[in-house]
Amino acid sequence: MATEIPVAVEEVRGRVSVRLPGGFKGVGLLLDGAPAPAGEARLTYTLPRVDGGVAHARLNAEALGMKFTLVVDGRSYPVGVELPGWLIVFVGMPLLLLFIGGALGGLCGGIGAAVNQGLVQRDWPVAWKALACLGVAAVSGGAWLALVSAFHIVVGR
Repeated sequence: MATEIPVAVEEVRGRVSVRLPGGFKGVGLLLDGAPAPAGEARLTYTLPRVDGGVAHARLNAEALGMKFTLVVDGRSYPVGVELPGWLIVFVGMPLLLLFIGGALGGLCGGIGAAVNQGLVQRDWPVAWKALACLGVAAVSGGAWLALVSAFHIVVGR
């Protein structure tokens, strides 16, 4: 469910795209569809330049990992979908289960938040994204309730 967004970087030889996080895949830089060679630090990459040299690239995360900026040799390229702040709150809403339901709530909420993060990167209207996030939060809560009920039946308490 991860989304790939092409980025037009003229000084780099090959097709550059950014894989946005979604589901259980993290962010990454792709060169011609394959993972780009990693640099020395996390989220840094070395890319072949058109002139035969090496370009140094870095991915910077913004808005809790919902929007990224690709910086290639000091030049910035915004990547990702511009999200309203309130929608970012909707993405993390399933994580409230951590405070209500302990470890099982954290598990269900973490899965729900990961799914939401992938959903908001899709090319949908903002209203659909909000409804999808609320639906995932409801399903996460239902899954937590089902797990807790099953646990009580099995344990007998």
